[in-house]
Amino acid sequence: MFVRISVLVLTVSLGCLAAPVIPGIEDLNLPSFTKEETHSEKFTRSDMNKDKKLNFDEFLHMELAYVEAKKEEFEGLDSNHDGMITQEEYEKHHHEVNSKSAALRAEYFSKVFEEFDEDFDMALNQEEVERVLAERFLVKPKENFPKIFYNFDSDHSGGLDLSEYMKFDANFPFDQTTAIKDEIKQEKLPGDKAVKNDAPLPESADEAAIKAVLAQSGARRAAAVA
Repeated sequence: MFVRISVLVLTVSLGCLAAPVIPGIEDLNLPSFTKEETHSEKFTRSDMNKDKKLNFDEFLHMELAYVEAKKEEFEGLDSNHDGMITQEEYEKHHHEVNSKSAALRAEYFSKVFEEFDEDFDMALNQEEVERVLAERFLVKPKENFPKIFYNFDSDHSGGLDLSEYMKFDANFPFDQTTAIKDEIKQEKLPGDKAVKNDAPLPESADEAAIKAVLAQSGARRAAAVA
């Protein structure tokens, strides 16, 4: 099964089941989203002490979508639903998010090398990378691909090891490819990679991916020899 590149960027949906009302929010008298508020209604709803003036805290609550989004975020972080977010709850939440992201990242790269590293040398040569582009992204590199490949092959070994391929995966210029129109694969579309995030993931995520891939590759080579 093909794994979408978007698994590298994890989105966590925060639930809001049986959570207590956040102090202060109950005074807002939030209307239904089906009703569009007038400017006057927004002001009246946000003016919690009814003094016909808005302080900064009240002003922040004028946009109902913002209020609902922050309320949902708060309830997701408040793991014991006591109406307070402790530092422990905050850090635990983000640790879980990072752990899940690292696990998915490791799984993605492990499957890439398992499928395309045909000679089990823990590196993808130019031909193998072209197969990755064709089979996973339905694109074919242009004539300048050898130069692009060489730039990512930092040790000029003729193949991209795991660290080099991670950089290739994150920064490859997909505008230097053409779409393969003869094949239709629902699992992967060329546009999925068109917008890339240049911000590198934490080093710990890369290290976790490398360890996982190396472990799986070692087991795979041992099985092949046996």
